[in-house]
Amino acid sequence: MLFVTELYFYAEKMEEAIKLRSQWQNPPGVKPIAEYVLLGQRRVISIDEATDGGALMQAVAPWAALADITVSPAMTTEESLKLLAQM
Repeated sequence: MLFVTELYFYAEKMEEAIKLRSQWQNPPGVKPIAEYVLLGQRRVISIDEATDGGALMQAVAPWAALADITVSPAMTTEESLKLLAQM
C-alpha cells in the first residue's frame, strides 16, 4: 500500500532532524518510492510503499517530536481508475 507523508519541521528542531535523516534507515516493511524537499519551507514529502499501516507508523514515530506530520494512504491514478470502473 502507498502512503504519502508530509512533514513540516519545527524551526528549532532542524539540526536534530538533519542529523536523524543523515543516519536514517527505513524499518522492515517500508520501501521508499520518492522523497522531496520543498525548498524554503522546512517541508518534506515522502512517498513510501508499506506492507501495512503499522510498518509505516514505525517509520514515522521517530520524527514525531521534530515535525507536524500528516500521513495519507494513496493509490496511483491508474489504480483508482480501475477501481472506479468496477463500481
